[in-house]
Amino acid sequence: MKPKQLGPGEGEILEQRIVKITPAENGGSYLQFETSHASGTNVPAHFHHDEDEAFYVLAGQYEFLVGETHFTATTGTFAFAPRGTVHAFTNTGQEIGRLLITVTPGTQHEGLMREVATLTEQRGKPLELPEVAALALKYGWVWVQ
Repeated sequence: MKPKQLGPGEGEILEQRIVKITPAENGGSYLQFETSHASGTNVPAHFHHDEDEAFYVLAGQYEFLVGETHFTATTGTFAFAPRGTVHAFTNTGQEIGRLLITVTPGTQHEGLMREVATLTEQRGKPLELPEVAALALKYGWVWVQ
């Protein structure tokens, strides 16, 4: 393991994500990435059996569900969804929203991100949400109605 420093906007770009550090770079501890969402973008309710997920709003306005709590999150808001906790979010602002997400240990999350990025590159266009949702199942995501 070695020290690492990145400036704003620096890091490996996977789809709409800028990977800051991977589990392979920190002894398998966590994955951290920045992600952007257009107004109205929704990540439906789901949970992870084996991963905790933390969210920090860098820009914009989101509506979050974490457990049974619904709340508005603006720049500077932090939220944490321990493994097994249902969570979801929607960019409800008019501008592009940005989140810094940390996932522990993050190996399954990273696997999904890389597979989606590879398929997007091969097809020359982003995958539709139902396609991503189907892929996510093999990486430990459980979708909630």
